[in-house]
Amino acid sequence: MKRERTWIRAVSAIGSGFIILTVGCSTQSGYGTLQRGSEQRDRKALTAEQEATALANLERKQAKFDRRGGPKRADKPQEAIDFFMAQRLTPAMDGYPIRQIEQSAAQIRAREAQNRGAMPGGILGWESIGPGNIGGRTRGLAIDTNNPNILYAGGVAGGVWKSIDAGASWNPTGDTLINLAVSSLAIDPNNSQVLYAGTGEGFFNGDSVRGLGVFKTTDGGATWTQLASTTGSNFYHVNQIKISPTDSNRIFAATRSGVWRSVNAGATFDPVLRNPFVISGSPASNGSTGGALDLDIQPGSNPEVILATFGTFDSDGLFRSADGGNTWAEVGTSGDVNIFNQGRMNVEFSPSNPNVAYVAMADNGNGGSFGTFVNLFRTADAGLTWTPQTNLGTGFNNFLFSNVPFGTGCFGTSNFAQGWYDNALAVDPVDENIVWIGGVDLFRSDNAGQTFGLASYWYFDPTDPNYVHADHHALAFHPDYNGTSNQILYSGSDGGVARTTNARASTSQNDCPFSGGGALPGITWTQLNNGYAVTQFYHGDAAQTGELYLGGSQDNGTARGNSANLSQPWDRVVGGDGGYVAIDPTNSNIMYAETQNFPTIRKSTNGGNSFSDATSGITDSDGLFITPFIMDQNDPNTLFTGGGRPWRTTNGASSWQAVGPNFGNAGRISAIGIAESDGDVVYLGYEDGYVATSTNARSANPSWTLRSAGLPAEAGFISWIAVDPNDSQTAYATSSTFGIDHIYKTSDGGVSWNSIDGIGFTGVPDIPVHSIVVRPSDPDTLYAGTELGVFVTTDGGDNWTPASSGMANTVVENIEFVSDDILVAFTHGRSAFITQLSSQGIDIEPVGSLVTTLQPGIATALSFSAVVTDDTIVGTPSVSFTRADATGGSVNLVETSPGIWEGDLPAFSCGDDPTYFVTFTGAAVGAVNFPASGSISTFVGTIDELFADNSETDTGWTVSGDASDGQWQRGFPQGNDRGDPAADADGSGQAWLTDIDDGTTNSDIDNGTTILTSPQLNTPAGSTIAYQYWFNDIPGGPADNDAFVVEVSDNDGATYTAVRTVTTTASTWRSDILVAGVDYQPSSTTRVRFLVNDDDPQGVIEAGLDDIVVSAQTCDDVTPCLADTNGDGVVSPADFTAWINAFNNNLPECDQNGDGSCTPTDFTAWIANFNAGCP
Repeated sequence: MKRERTWIRAVSAIGSGFIILTVGCSTQSGYGTLQRGSEQRDRKALTAEQEATALANLERKQAKFDRRGGPKRADKPQEAIDFFMAQRLTPAMDGYPIRQIEQSAAQIRAREAQNRGAMPGGILGWESIGPGNIGGRTRGLAIDTNNPNILYAGGVAGGVWKSIDAGASWNPTGDTLINLAVSSLAIDPNNSQVLYAGTGEGFFNGDSVRGLGVFKTTDGGATWTQLASTTGSNFYHVNQIKISPTDSNRIFAATRSGVWRSVNAGATFDPVLRNPFVISGSPASNGSTGGALDLDIQPGSNPEVILATFGTFDSDGLFRSADGGNTWAEVGTSGDVNIFNQGRMNVEFSPSNPNVAYVAMADNGNGGSFGTFVNLFRTADAGLTWTPQTNLGTGFNNFLFSNVPFGTGCFGTSNFAQGWYDNALAVDPVDENIVWIGGVDLFRSDNAGQTFGLASYWYFDPTDPNYVHADHHALAFHPDYNGTSNQILYSGSDGGVARTTNARASTSQNDCPFSGGGALPGITWTQLNNGYAVTQFYHGDAAQTGELYLGGSQDNGTARGNSANLSQPWDRVVGGDGGYVAIDPTNSNIMYAETQNFPTIRKSTNGGNSFSDATSGITDSDGLFITPFIMDQNDPNTLFTGGGRPWRTTNGASSWQAVGPNFGNAGRISAIGIAESDGDVVYLGYEDGYVATSTNARSANPSWTLRSAGLPAEAGFISWIAVDPNDSQTAYATSSTFGIDHIYKTSDGGVSWNSIDGIGFTGVPDIPVHSIVVRPSDPDTLYAGTELGVFVTTDGGDNWTPASSGMANTVVENIEFVSDDILVAFTHGRSAFITQLSSQGIDIEPVGSLVTTLQPGIATALSFSAVVTDDTIVGTPSVSFTRADATGGSVNLVETSPGIWEGDLPAFSCGDDPTYFVTFTGAAVGAVNFPASGSISTFVGTIDELFADNSETDTGWTVSGDASDGQWQRGFPQGNDRGDPAADADGSGQAWLTDIDDGTTNSDIDNGTTILTSPQLNTPAGSTIAYQYWFNDIPGGPADNDAFVVEVSDNDGATYTAVRTVTTTASTWRSDILVAGVDYQPSSTTRVRFLVNDDDPQGVIEAGLDDIVVSAQTCDDVTPCLADTNGDGVVSPADFTAWINAFNNNLPECDQNGDGSCTPTDFTAWIANFNAGCP
C-alpha cells in the first residue's frame, strides 16, 4: 500500500527549555486515524489480542506525556535529581558524600565478618525472589572472546552480573563493590579474566547514580578492586572505558572531567583531554556540562587513533587523536559533526574497515526538540572528515531517538525525544554499511545510514518475538559473528538484556502496525533476564493471603510476582515508572499502584490484570516525585496519601477527601504510619523533618498536631514511619538525610522523640535509613532498610547489627512482613529478597548494667539472662575474652537460678583492657552470641569524674563574642518555633542556650559569633571531655557558612585549636566526646570554648550545650593473691577446698599458673602460691 505523506513540523516551548515536536501526517489510506484493516496477514501483522496490548501500552505512554509533559528528561540537570538529593542531603552539603558511603560500607563488612552464629532478629538468610525476568537499566555489556557463552552485564544500580550460558541464567559478581552504579564495562582482549567496570551514570537522567571510579577484576569477576587512581571526583561518572587493541596496559576512560589514559593497566590515570568546565589545563575540549560521553579506538591502530565525543546540553565537539592521546584536534565543520545543534554523540568504528566510523548525534535543543535525532555522520578517513548520511524526512528517519508511533502520527499528537538519554550505536562486524542505532526502539540501516528500518517494538507484548524493552544503551555483537551462520547481537536497555540470533533478517518500515501498513520485522528477540535481578524498586508489598508480591520500580512500572522462587517470572501490570503499591490484606485481588508524581493512584479488583484511575476527588498536585500512600491494615477501604496536606478515602478509592491542613513549613508528606491497634491514630512524616499526629483520623474532620521535639525538624527528610502493631503510642520514624540521626522513637504518641541510632560499632552508621518495621511478636525487634542493606536490633535500638547476608550493599527501600516469620525486602537496584525468621532462639541480655570497667587484680562477676524460645541449650555457655596483647581464654557460665547465668572474668592487670563476648548454643539455632557481632570493650582501672556540669548552676563559664543578638545564656529551653530545643539534654532542667526567648521576638544569633568558654579544667592523660550539643541552622539567605565550632586550649586560654566544626544541623540533642592525646594534649590548665556564628543575614541559628563531663581513666596494678581462692582475704586450708571446687567446675580461680586453662598442673602451682602467701 503506497502512502503519501506531507510532513509539517512546528516547534513550541514546553515548561522551561523543552520542545514538543508536533507532527501531522496526511495519508490516502486513513493511516493516521488508525483505521484497522481486515485483510488477512501472516506474522507480518498483529493479532487482535496483540494489537489491544500494544494500543494499551501506547495509551499509557500518551497519558504519561499529557500528565508529565513527556518522558524522563532533563533540561537543568540539578533540578532533575532534586528528589534523590532532597532525600539525602542537607542544604549545607554540596553533593552526595560518596567517600562517606565507602567508609560506612567498609565498616559494615568488618562488622558482618564478626557475626557469629545466626543473624540477629531470627534472620535465616536472604534469598532473591526476583523479578529475575524483568531486568533493569543496563549500560554495560561485555563478552568473553575466548568463551562467548560468558557474558557480563552492568546494571546502573545493580552491579556486575555474569552469565556462563549465553544469558540463559545470571549470577551477581562484585557484591563487595562499594558502589553498584556500573555504567560501562571493558574486557581485556588478551586476557578475558581481566575486566574493568566504570561506575557512575553521567547522562543526567533524574534517577542517575553517581559512581566511585573504576573497578578491576583479574579473576573473571570473582573479586573486584577499586583502582586507587580513580577514587576522586574526576571519576564520579565513568561513561565509557576502552582498552587499546594493541596494548592491554593502555586504558582510556571517558568521564565528565574529560578523557583519561592509563599506561599501566589502571595503576595510574592521567588526563589527556580535559573538560575545562571541570579541570584546568591543556589539551582541553571547548567545555561542556556533560564532558566526555563516549570514545572509541580504531581497530588495530598503533599508536591508537581515538575519537572522543563531548557535550549534551551544550555543543562541545568531536575530538580526534592520532598519537594515542598525546595530542588532540577538533574535527568536523558546521555542515557536519560541528553543527550548531550538536548534542550528545555516540561514536563507533567499523571492525571490517577501520577507516570507517559513524557518529549518531542528538540535538542540544538549539535546532529542534532536545534529544531529537540530528543525523548519522560517517567518515571514511578515520575521522578526519565527515558526511551526514541520513535522509531526514524520509520514512521515520527523523525519529530514531523518539517514539516512532507518536512521531509519525500513528498514535497521539506529541513526540518527545530521548537521544540525550538512550543513544546506542554499533556497526556490523563484517559489513561497514550496516549500522544499528538504539533509541527508544532499535533500528538498522543497510545503506550506511541513509535509511533505517525498525528492528523492534517496545510497546508490543513482552512475549512477542519483535518486542524489546524501550530505551537502549548498549549493543554488542557475538565475537564469532559472521553475518551468516552467526548473527547474534545483544542489546542492553532499561529492561535488561535481549538477544537476537538473526540480526541480518529483514527490518520493517511499518511504523504503525495496526492497519496493515506492511510487514513486521523478520528479526526476532529473546529476553535474557532469567535471574538478572536488577530491578530498581521504589516500594513494594506482599499479600497476606497467598504468595503474591507487588512492587513499583524505576523504568519498569509496577511488577507482580506469584512465587518466591527466583526462576518464576514476574509480569508488568502497570507501565511507565512505578511508585508506591498496596495489596488488600483480606482480598489480594484488590491492589493499588501509582506512577511518579501526584496524584496517579490506580486500582485493580482482579489481581492486577487491569487497573483503573483511583484519584477521584483529589484536587491537589503538589506531591513528591514518589508520593506515599498507605492502606489501613484493619480497614483496607481506608487509605491515606497527600502532598502538602493529607487526603483520605474510606470507600476503596472511589472518592477522596482532604482531611487536614497544609502546615507550610513542614513541606510535603513523605511518610505515613497508621496504627494497627487503633485506626484513629495516624502519623504523617514530612520532607522537612516534622511529624504530624492525629488521634481521631477516622472522623469527618480529623485534627492534627505538628511535632518537632527530638525530630530533625528543618534538617532531615522523614523517609518512613512505623507504628508498633500492639501500641499506637509507640512509633518509629526514619530519616534518609546524611549528617544527622536516622532512627527516632516516640512512646507518647509523637509528643516527643528520641534517637535510637546507637553508638559506634554497635549502632547504625551515618547512612540514609529508608524504612523500618516492628516484629509483631517482639516489639523490641526492629528491622531497618538502609542505603547499604538491612540493620536489626533486638533490644529496642540500644544495639544494631548489619544483617544482609545474601543481599548486596544496595539501597533497601522498604521491608514488609508477610507474617511474623517471613520478611520481604524491596531494593532499588537488586530486586526483592525474602527471609524466614526463626521463632526459635536464645535472647541474651546482661543483668543490670553491662560490665565495661574492671578492677585490676580482682576477678569480675558477670551475670546474663537467657530467654529460650522453642529450643534447648546444649553444652555449657561461656564467656570468651581477649587481652590487648591478643592472648585470651574463656570461662564457663553457671545457671544460678532459672534463666540467670553467672561467671567470673579472671583478674586482669593494667593495660590488659580485654574484650569479651558471650556464647550460648541452642539445639535448633546453633551458636548465639552477645553481642551478635563484635565484642564488648573494657578498661582495667578506675574512671574518675573530674568535672561535671548539668547547667543548673554557673560553674565559672564566660560569654563573649561580637554577635549583635543571641549571645549564650543559661536557663530553661523555651521550645519556640525558631528551631531551639524544647527541653534540656540531661533532664535536669536548664542548659546553655543562644538567646533564650519565647519566640515572640527575634531569638536567634545575629550578625557575628557568640563564644561560651569553660572554667579551667584538669584533663590528664587518659581523660575525656563529653558534652551534648544542639545546633540548628535554618538558612534563609544566599550565603550559609554558619557553624558550631569547638576549640581547646592547653595553656589556660592563651591559644586555642579547633577540634570540631559542625555544619550539619538537626533539631535534636547530639553527643560528642573529645579524647586526650587525640583531640587535645593533657593539661591541668585546659579550657574548652564553643563558638556559634551567623554569617547568613537571613538565617536562623540556634545552639545549646549541656551535660559537660570530664572523666579520667587511671589504673594502679594490684598484685593478685592467687592462693586466696575463695577471696576472703586470708590464705587458709579453706582455699584448698575452694580450689578443688574451681577445678571441678572449670572456674577462673583454678588457673594458678596463668596459662589461661584449668589443668592438674594448676594444683602444683596453687601449692607454691599457698606457701608463698599473699604479697
